[in-house]
Amino acid sequence: MMNLNNDPIERLLEISDRLPITVLADIKSRMGDWMLSGGKKDDSYMWQQVKFAENWLIFNGGNSNEED
Repeated sequence: MMNLNNDPIERLLEISDRLPITVLADIKSRMGDWMLSGGKKDDSYMWQQVKFAENWLIFNGGNSNEED
């Protein structure tokens, strides 16, 4: 998936409707902890979390399947 913006939070919002709530909550927690500890929203760690979400979608067919 291609990144067309420079904001990892915006990118995560773009794909959030296709992620299960458990995955999204985990990423949100990690991003929040990072920012609370002094990290910036455009740090590579934030993009690493977005990449995890994108990879989750790739390897899970883009569907959350939370009903299963």
